[in-house]
Amino acid sequence: MELCTFEINLTNKEIAFVFSDSDLKRPHKKATTVSFDKVVADMINVNYNSIREITDKLEVKIADGKEVNDPISAELYSIMFSSENAIERIIASVVEYYHLETKKQMNKSLKIKSWEKAIKAYHQNLYKEIDKSKAFVANGFQFDKYHAFDMTVSFDKNRPARVILKDSFRQFIDIFTYMVYLKDLHIFTCKNCGAKYLAVADMDYCTAPECLEEREKAKRRTKRQSRKYDPFVRPLDNFHEYARGRKREMMLAGATEEELAAFEELHKKHADYIRGSLDAFKNKGELPDDEFFQICSSYKKELKARADYVINRRKKNHKD
Repeated sequence: MELCTFEINLTNKEIAFVFSDSDLKRPHKKATTVSFDKVVADMINVNYNSIREITDKLEVKIADGKEVNDPISAELYSIMFSSENAIERIIASVVEYYHLETKKQMNKSLKIKSWEKAIKAYHQNLYKEIDKSKAFVANGFQFDKYHAFDMTVSFDKNRPARVILKDSFRQFIDIFTYMVYLKDLHIFTCKNCGAKYLAVADMDYCTAPECLEEREKAKRRTKRQSRKYDPFVRPLDNFHEYARGRKREMMLAGATEEELAAFEELHKKHADYIRGSLDAFKNKGELPDDEFFQICSSYKKELKARADYVINRRKKNHKD
């Protein structure tokens, strides 16, 4: 019987799950692949109340001398196939696996009281496993190196491509956290959406598309800021900005393509000189001197004179 199987892709940092009700003659299966980051988010945001309600219901039924019944299984399958939270789906599958096995055994025995104790003990152990996973999350996903060694021994001896998850929630948590340890991943908080994500180093942003877009914007802002105060970059940027402003004025005045091209040629000539001078200063380890800035100022005046000439001529032509 297989209710939940999964495969971990370390390269892509993804887990492929298959959930099924394979105790039936024609099992229904649902496959889904989630990222490590999604598993982390689900571990943080999981709602255990629905599972707790189901396990409490079951204990009441057993105490009343009733067997595990199909409606309870239906509730667990509903979580397995419908929940958006991978951890809730996993817990539902391990609980249902245990209950199905228990149901088979109970059909062979009328010792309800003994089953009541066994099921209560299983539920208690399950919530201890859940508490350990909560502590792991609260501890920032810090992994115990001694536990890692134990996992290495047990996991490497049985390293199937597909892991069959039976009645132990801890089995999944152990394997997943060991994979996190193998990849040397640590948990960080996204500056944009506040979600937790796994990475070798803090990237400031998670991998959600909107957050990646914000990261690129932040990079551009940082680049602009660094250029703003870079003594070997800012003078040329400033000259370009000045030239664009004068060119805009010419275009608004109705300058011809030939006039704009002549202006751009002069702009490029002076920009090449400024760029070469800045490179020379940088290579010598010297800051641009007053003479350099005087030359830049004279170039701006030359651009202004050219632009003013064109603008005044356009205005005169317009009057005529």
